[in-house]
Amino acid sequence: MVESLTTSGELSDEEFERLADYFEKSMPPDAKPLSDYAMSREGIYKDHL
Repeated sequence: MVESLTTSGELSDEEFERLADYFEKSMPPDAKPLSDYAMSREGIYKDHL
């Protein structure tokens, strides 16, 4: 899927949608969303403080 990047390294709207659909289909059906804490700066860098 990375080969679909444009030469500038940015995704067109169509490329983004295609990759988002691919990602969604590759996730297990019972996958749970990450918590707000997991997505926070503190959660991401907690081991680096």
